[in-house]
Amino acid sequence: DVDNIIGSTGDLKEIFDIEVILKSIQRLLLTTKGSYPHDPNFGVGIQKYLFEPADAKTMEDIKKSIQAALDNYERRGNIEFNIEFFDNKR
Repeated sequence: DVDNIIGSTGDLKEIFDIEVILKSIQRLLLTTKGSYPHDPNFGVGIQKYLFEPADAKTMEDIKKSIQAALDNYERRGNIEFNIEFFDNKR
């Protein structure tokens, strides 16, 4: 597959192979479900979890949302992932 991105110089750049898959996953994670007019189920909208409690339920919700999106829209490989919360208290 081939896709396009805007490179660091501001020029349009073609990407290939694994970079296309990574860009597709990024697009899925950052697109809010319902915001794409031709496919309202497209996306995860990971930002909706930003202010949710960092607990097991939220972790499971995030994992389910991501897995459903990957199963429906990114079948070019077997993608395994982990969800972790980090404690930023000092």
